[in-house]
Amino acid sequence: MPLVSPMPTTDGAPAGLINTDQILHLGTPQCAVLVACPVTACVAQYGPRFDRLGAVYQVLLNGIPMLAREGLIDEFNISADLPPPGYKDAAPGSPFVKVGVGELNRPDDEPYRFSGAYAVRQAAPIALRREINQLSITQSCASVTGYSYRYTKNYRLDPVTQTLVIEFVMTNTGQQVLALEHYNHNWFSLGGRQPDATYRLTTRFPLAHAPLGGWLTQAPHSLAPRAVMNTPAYAPYPTVSAPAADNWFRLELTDSPLAVEVSGNFPVSRFAQYADPTSFCPEVFGVHHLVPCQSASWTRTYVFHCD
Repeated sequence: MPLVSPMPTTDGAPAGLINTDQILHLGTPQCAVLVACPVTACVAQYGPRFDRLGAVYQVLLNGIPMLAREGLIDEFNISADLPPPGYKDAAPGSPFVKVGVGELNRPDDEPYRFSGAYAVRQAAPIALRREINQLSITQSCASVTGYSYRYTKNYRLDPVTQTLVIEFVMTNTGQQVLALEHYNHNWFSLGGRQPDATYRLTTRFPLAHAPLGGWLTQAPHSLAPRAVMNTPAYAPYPTVSAPAADNWFRLELTDSPLAVEVSGNFPVSRFAQYADPTSFCPEVFGVHHLVPCQSASWTRTYVFHCD
């Protein structure tokens, strides 16, 4: 089906969303998912880092919000150890590829910084198709660096079971190996509540690395804030790894039925936990290597609960 016309940005969308992003509505009044496409509204704040192929800016269960900030937004290759394709080989002033964005410019000899305000040399175009409770968004990037790709992101919502599946399909159309690390930022705010000690995360994968700063309480498979999150905090777990069968976590409020279960069909390469006064953000990373002409697909599944 053709691209639908934009919807108003007031129906549960974050206040910072601007009208350069179309808001596409999936679901029902009982389970509504708002997808912004293309993702441009947050570029001024964060730079050209996040995947532009849509982002779930809000999930509403009977009108109750489950997300804040930028919602369920994706990013590739944030680590200086596994930077975007072509970054290590690019001389200052030369291009590299940020998957989900396009070609960016490397300004200097410094290691890659995911928060860097890199100049966009060429934004890769996107195309969108919509069906009932489904979206398919595709981006093709042909780069002079030899790193090129075709990338499709499919959103499928079952409003009855309150399940959202995001499928990622990547094809290496270039001449170089694509080494990709992917995660979703998962800006959760259950019921719009500020993160505090009532938030609890339970995982199947182990949490062996002690978090920094003492702002979390932790057990081998669970963690929670010690108190109200009044300032941003970040805890990396670089030693976490687990098979696809253990790629699962549940975030819940201990005094409420609101919860979300998140799973992936790919091995966990590492984990990080971010929180700020608006959101609690468990970040599960996966690594994918594609030789030229190879394709790969993976999914992230979100099951929302309100009773």
